[in-house]
Amino acid sequence: MKARIPTLLILIVSMVLGMLVTLLVGPLPPNARIQHLLVLLLVLLLLATFTQRMLPKPRPRRRTITVIKCLSCDMRLERDFREGDYVFKRVGKCRCGGELYIDMIYDIES
Repeated sequence: MKARIPTLLILIVSMVLGMLVTLLVGPLPPNARIQHLLVLLLVLLLLATFTQRMLPKPRPRRRTITVIKCLSCDMRLERDFREGDYVFKRVGKCRCGGELYIDMIYDIES
């Protein structure tokens, strides 16, 4: 999805540029320059707040865990997910001689 520049952002940037040009070049009395500068600072603050809200929020890092259980005993083992893991997949033999299988796969925030 392409990022679009909202109309409000274009309007605010145009106002800032226009005010800067007027402030630097235009014939203004001293009191008007101070008022112009204060309004410019207020608009810049609004622009900073607006652009901060437009930035994407970082996603929390996630970790996928695979839980392995034995069909015969109470053995349970957790490890990081590996490609090819799926629930009920047979993954080997237990110390007791029973069959190991993947019982569940879940995500946690890390």
